[in-house]
Amino acid sequence: MNLKDLVIQENEFDIFVALDPSQKIQFVWDALQDGIEHAVERQLHDLNSGNKGRGIALVQLQVIRVGNQTLNVMTVGNIVILNCDNLRIIRRFVRNMWNNGTVLLRRPDIRKTKSQDMFKYFLAYEIIGSGQIICDN
Repeated sequence: MNLKDLVIQENEFDIFVALDPSQKIQFVWDALQDGIEHAVERQLHDLNSGNKGRGIALVQLQVIRVGNQTLNVMTVGNIVILNCDNLRIIRRFVRNMWNNGTVLLRRPDIRKTKSQDMFKYFLAYEIIGSGQIICDN
């Protein structure tokens, strides 16, 4: 597999631009493994069927400053990982997500590694659904 051997023509590039980042990675992988025609056919089939394809979970990191504290919110697919030195800030963030209609499930099986020891608290949740905004009353 050699990336410099991949040639994407103008009509294939138009399809490539329409894809989201995980689909672009899948497109390049399919093109290198099975050929550019097969990659185009697979993406067109996935786009027409409404299927996202195999896809690769994207990692997004957001840093939120709350006063003098820092809350790191990392999402990997449907998993949300929260890191902070203040547990109250994490709980407020989770409660806000819940009030906005996001249904979360605590994932105690996901634990921090040695490289993630920067913050004192580490909590992981799985997003299992979303719905209407929830009112406390």
